[in-house]
Amino acid sequence: MKPITFPDEVAVLISGEAGQGLNTMEAFLCHIIRRHGLCVFASKEIMSRIRGGLNTTLLRISKQPTAAFRRTPDLLVSMRSGGLKRLDERLCEKTVILYDPRMESAAPRGNGIPIDMKEIARDAGGKLYVGISICGILCALLGIPEEASRHEVEAFFKDKQPQENLAAFTAGYARGRKPDLLHSLNVALQPGPRVAGRLMMSGSQAVGLGALAGGCNFIASYPMSPSTGVLTFLAQQADAFGLLVEQAEDEIAAINMSLGAWYTGARAMVTTSGGGFALMEEGVSLAGITETPCVIHLAQRPGPGTGLPTRTEQGDLNLALYAGHGDFPRIIYAPGSVKQAFNVTRKAFMMADRYQIPVFVLTDQFLMESSWLEDNLSYDGKIPERYLVESEQDYQRYAVNDSGISPRAVPGSGQGWVRVDSDEHDERGEITEDFNVRVLQVDKRMRKAEGLEENDDDITLIGGSDGDIMLVTWGSNYGLGQELATRLINPSVSCLHFSRVYPVPQKGLDILRKAKTVIAIENNYTGQFGALLCAAGIHVQDRILQYNGLPFAVEDVYRSLQQKINGGAR
Repeated sequence: MKPITFPDEVAVLISGEAGQGLNTMEAFLCHIIRRHGLCVFASKEIMSRIRGGLNTTLLRISKQPTAAFRRTPDLLVSMRSGGLKRLDERLCEKTVILYDPRMESAAPRGNGIPIDMKEIARDAGGKLYVGISICGILCALLGIPEEASRHEVEAFFKDKQPQENLAAFTAGYARGRKPDLLHSLNVALQPGPRVAGRLMMSGSQAVGLGALAGGCNFIASYPMSPSTGVLTFLAQQADAFGLLVEQAEDEIAAINMSLGAWYTGARAMVTTSGGGFALMEEGVSLAGITETPCVIHLAQRPGPGTGLPTRTEQGDLNLALYAGHGDFPRIIYAPGSVKQAFNVTRKAFMMADRYQIPVFVLTDQFLMESSWLEDNLSYDGKIPERYLVESEQDYQRYAVNDSGISPRAVPGSGQGWVRVDSDEHDERGEITEDFNVRVLQVDKRMRKAEGLEENDDDITLIGGSDGDIMLVTWGSNYGLGQELATRLINPSVSCLHFSRVYPVPQKGLDILRKAKTVIAIENNYTGQFGALLCAAGIHVQDRILQYNGLPFAVEDVYRSLQQKINGGAR
């Protein structure tokens, strides 16, 4: 199959085992590439083991920002035996391969260049520094000046063997300047102004920062990949932001702690993944009937069961949508970039507080563990608005009104009793089995769903709204849709991305009704968001679905769309 060209870009794929420092290599390379003035997008592929296996990190280095996964790299660096065989299907005849001949039984097909990686790092201290020596090779190939590179190495590793790392990097840089490498990969990327002032951060960091900006001051969670990054990030910020962090004994305890925190006036969040959230469902129902705000970060991974615990999928939309017994309103956000992750997580706290409902931030492994170069996040620094009242003597926690939003007080805020109950209750919060009261309370709670406000950033339209073909993406496929709409260069093709997937924004539905052909792109088997659109009256003519645990490769979807557009969507 002929590879698709990516002008003004080089994709570097680094393969190694857990324990070889791929995370450190990725962080350093992203740092130095950004400082050099180039855009970079980094994504990981991780096997579910502590040491060993074969992991990869993909760096898309370009003049213009990108945020989608590429299947075919321009350069592969294989740091472990077996890497070439496993990645063979992702390579093309133009891929340059750097490999250690002592670790491979046979030379790779195509443009293979043997490098004794341990020998390069020997003088610096041995195999521990192989990774940073490879970083030196890559910096030389990218044309990053050596003096500037050395300065960045000293700054980056100032607290961790700076001299050894500098020696290894310098040896690698010298190897990268040799003719066999310089002539094999033609990298002609010139740094530009697009990078100045831009931030480099992961999806986990963006969700954590959004929570802090939303006023989060309590998090209770049980670690579970790929949500753990948010918990650890917030734990690192606890002292600076007055945040209470509790690693609970299990997910049931975590969500109940969160509800207790909201009840007493805190702004709390839980962060979890599929199997962990399954244990939280009763707590979601408790939030529904007690009308206690709740923010739940649900980081998706392939199921059912343990599934593929370190891979990605968008298979939990229905889980979030239908979790909990009985009828009660909720909101589900699904950000697609670090900027969206920051904004919707911050907004989740405001909406939960205002409407007294569970609000989900639905992410996945691809978003959580990828790193973007993004514009500075917009934050006005204002203290988040609180939707609390003081309880009067005759305070009615569940007062029936037209909006369905009863006045919420916390214990000790006034003269009245603050009663909440998981049984059906009257306006004062006292248990009742009166059928008429039951109907009044259910109707009151559900009226909140009718008044949920929409925001302009709940959807993003890429291209015109009057095109014949509308691609639909949600969550982490935002970068994919953005690149596809640009790459297809067809005025009849646009992309509509949803960062709020429930309730489906009316503005988005109005745009989709104008399109002749709607194509939903999702990382799941059943087309869960497409089904939501169909339930809202949208005719989804076609779907592009993937559920192998990997993110969509932009080349694959591009070819599929070309076939559909040229041959007509089914």
